[in-house]
Amino acid sequence: MSTKDLNSIKFKISNAAPYFFLLYYIEIIYMMFLILLFFGKSAALITGITVSIVYACHIISLNFRRNRSRRVHLYMMDIHLAYSISFLINVLIIYDNLSIPDIILIITRSLLIIFEAAFIPVMTDENVIKTYI
Repeated sequence: MSTKDLNSIKFKISNAAPYFFLLYYIEIIYMMFLILLFFGKSAALITGITVSIVYACHIISLNFRRNRSRRVHLYMMDIHLAYSISFLINVLIIYDNLSIPDIILIITRSLLIIFEAAFIPVMTDENVIKTYI
C-alpha cells in the first residue's frame, strides 16, 4: 500500500470520527442516572441538557475540522479510554450478575475503547492535523 493510499484512508477515518463519538451520549445518560441518585431530578436534567448541548457544539466543531476541537477530543478520548478500560476490568472481575443496562453500558464502552484506540493514532497523524484549521 502506498503512502498516498494510507493518507487517504487516515483522512476518511478522521472524517468518520464525529459520527462514531455520538456514542458518548450514552455516557451522558449514565451520568444523568448517577446525578439523579445523588442530587435529584432537576440537577440531573439541568446537567444532562447542559452537557449534551456543549457536546453537540463540540461534535459540530469537530465535523467542521477545527483544530482546537480535535485537541480537546484527543484529551477526552485519552481520559475516557483509561477510565473505560479500568471500568471494564473491574466489572468483569467483580460482578457476576449483570442487568440489561449494565450489559448495554459494557458493550458501549467496549465499542468506544475500540474506536478510541483506532482514532488516537489517526487524529495525531501529521497529514490529518494539516487538514484541521
